[in-house]
Amino acid sequence: MGLGGCYAILKYLLVLLNLVFAILGIAGTVFAIWMLVDPAYSLSVTQDYVISVVIILIASLLLIIVAVFGLIGSLRENQCALITFFCLLLIIFVAEVSTGIWVHINRDSIKLHVKNAVEYTVEHEYYQNENRKNIFDTFQRNLQCCGAKAPSDWMGSKQVLVSVTSNQDNYSIPMSCCRENIAEETCQKRTQNIKPTSSIDYSVVYEHGCYNAIMAKLKEYSFCILVVGIVIAVIQVLGLIFALILAFAVNRSNRYKA
Repeated sequence: MGLGGCYAILKYLLVLLNLVFAILGIAGTVFAIWMLVDPAYSLSVTQDYVISVVIILIASLLLIIVAVFGLIGSLRENQCALITFFCLLLIIFVAEVSTGIWVHINRDSIKLHVKNAVEYTVEHEYYQNENRKNIFDTFQRNLQCCGAKAPSDWMGSKQVLVSVTSNQDNYSIPMSCCRENIAEETCQKRTQNIKPTSSIDYSVVYEHGCYNAIMAKLKEYSFCILVVGIVIAVIQVLGLIFALILAFAVNRSNRYKA
């Protein structure tokens, strides 16, 4: 005989929570695999980047495993599966809280890492790697920014001017820096083969650097990220509580049967 009354309600609430966990796990797995096979998704494919994506992949797969144990434990009223679900979910919850604390403590170091990555892309990678070029062009257009700190950063970028009329001391600013209302011909004229002594026409190109634009965008969405994190944490805590209550209920039911 299955659990009845309030325990039956908790049972199906736990089933619903585990379906949410399964969906989140599958979505995270697909996202992580996508980021691994598409290096253009990052400004700089460094060891830290790969490790971060692998951690997301492992956490997502673990969340799927947790959901499977939770569904088995709740639907079949299996105490062993419920306890396993509780332990695994507790590990994930503690890891998430620890990660959140680490990010908060090391937020200045993270900002510096982002700053260095953006600067390195401008100085070394933009003209050397087509993937980095495309993704950084997207950043500049969408965030309406130019360079790392300012458009003048492109003066120090490792680029090769191949035109016979070009002076090797001259530099170019990517056309993705041009404002939306600027004609392509005007954009090209104002951004290509610029003399180091010439002033940059800020009526044509965006004047703000992309590092500040990226940090501003992250700050803009920080509240939403915080709310999502709190909602996920609450769901996980409810899952822990429901699993523990059901495990005790199943144990008591089994003792009565015996």
